[in-house]
Amino acid sequence: MTECFLCGGSEAKQCPECENVYSCTNHLYIHKPDKVCLPFRVGYEKEKGRIVIATRDIKAGEVVLTDHPLVEGPGNRSAATCLNCLASVSTADPSSCSTTDPSSCSTADCTSCSRCGWPVCNAACENGRWHAIECSTLAKLDEKPDFQLEVCSEYSAIFALRVCILAKQKEVREKLDFLMDHADDIVKEENFEELWSKGLQLIAKVDGLPYSGLRGVGIFCTNAVSMPHRNGRWLYPTFSFLSHSCVSNCRFYPHPGQMVLVRAQVDIKCGDEITISYLEPGLGTVLRKPYIENMWYFSCTCTLCTDPTELGTYFSAMTCRKCRDYVVQQNLLADEVWQCNKCKMTVDCKTMHTLAKTLHNQVKQVAEKNEVEGMIEKLSDLLHPNHFLLLALKEKWVKFHHTERQDLETGLKYVSDIIRIRKIMEPGLTLNLGENLKLLNQFMLNLGRMRLSAGEISKEEFMKMALGAASNIKFANKCFEGLS
Repeated sequence: MTECFLCGGSEAKQCPECENVYSCTNHLYIHKPDKVCLPFRVGYEKEKGRIVIATRDIKAGEVVLTDHPLVEGPGNRSAATCLNCLASVSTADPSSCSTTDPSSCSTADCTSCSRCGWPVCNAACENGRWHAIECSTLAKLDEKPDFQLEVCSEYSAIFALRVCILAKQKEVREKLDFLMDHADDIVKEENFEELWSKGLQLIAKVDGLPYSGLRGVGIFCTNAVSMPHRNGRWLYPTFSFLSHSCVSNCRFYPHPGQMVLVRAQVDIKCGDEITISYLEPGLGTVLRKPYIENMWYFSCTCTLCTDPTELGTYFSAMTCRKCRDYVVQQNLLADEVWQCNKCKMTVDCKTMHTLAKTLHNQVKQVAEKNEVEGMIEKLSDLLHPNHFLLLALKEKWVKFHHTERQDLETGLKYVSDIIRIRKIMEPGLTLNLGENLKLLNQFMLNLGRMRLSAGEISKEEFMKMALGAASNIKFANKCFEGLS
């Protein structure tokens, strides 16, 4: 294969260092940022579109891919913010704002850009990289939005408008043309008009754009990544090729300088697809699968989403009212009925989804320790012991402060349950595993000290326990590697 690893162009040369990929001159910097060859190429599958494939064996913990934002902008449900750094607008004294470090901005004085009249922090943001994209375009428009509204609907235009304007540049257009937009699905959403009508009306007033406003909106909805510190999104062009798997082999997180970094969670074989999870783990298939379909317009067919037992965890299974065995969905790809494994009693999919959603909302509401304990007792009779809702309650409970011996023993059991199930659902060097190993140590050592004081274990036994805790911390540090 002599095509460019990224764009598929024929005028490509083999990388002289790793000899694993061919690259055109335009994309060599993506293969080899910071003098390190990254172990991936972009391929194509009919059902998924473009995918990312390992070009050599990759060890757990290795950096697989890095990318920088092609576009940054506000979310589609935004109050007035600075159009460059996205700091929220207030009448309070302005915090210091630096366009080289937008994360330092928290609130901005209510200042208008001298050219277009839209909100910015100060002169630095008025001339900043991101606002410069659309400033002259907004300046030509006759009307300005009401920036005092709790949600300024015209802000839904900004990200999509930036995409459309940047597409005028040939090199940027080539990157954007690779991206899917699911526009046909987006226009069918019930709240499409509410979310996008004003933004699309604004974009429609701009002449000479190579993309329609709907194409820009589709790229936003399908590919943009939420910021952890702002109501905003980033668009990473190469990162966007990564497909989703609920049991992914990589994880990603923002890195200093607005870079996104993708790191392997498990060992990956040469030729295997490189995947990430688009959502935080924790939902059972009964809620996770429809959520993915609604958010990203595809039906997930990963190993977790196609196994009625969810890899043997029974993560969504409920107790049968007749025989006390467990009820699972028989065919997750066909939305078939749920059926008891033993007595074959059936329940329709809609009923089970509604029940799971109702219980999930109740679980999210409980906050106090006694409330969590009461909910665990209530749901234990209704759900499989490994059910995702019971796991969520246990994860809440272990984060309370515990000093009583019975609580420490319960906490040790709960954390062990969490780790056992999470390792199946989210294997490898994960942040969840790192955090839970730290919690396991707390319960284990506090209980161990109590047992040592009571003369139930010897100093040697406690030291062995402490060595095990040190080993846990060493592994947890591998899970956290690369986090800033």
